[in-house]
Amino acid sequence: MIDEEKRPNILFIMADQQRADSFGPNRHPCANFPVLEGMAEESVVFRRFYTAAMACVASRHV
Repeated sequence: MIDEEKRPNILFIMADQQRADSFGPNRHPCANFPVLEGMAEESVVFRRFYTAAMACVASRHV
């Protein structure tokens, strides 16, 4: 059994139809997510996530 004090906090965020330039250092000037970017600086981030869906289909349907 895992000790309550040693259990990691895991937060999985999956955006629906998020473009590559909407987050991170190369983001579009109109995209502003300071809280998420602050969390990403202290987290594990998957930078190459792919889906089998076409661009016009929401990722949650795959």
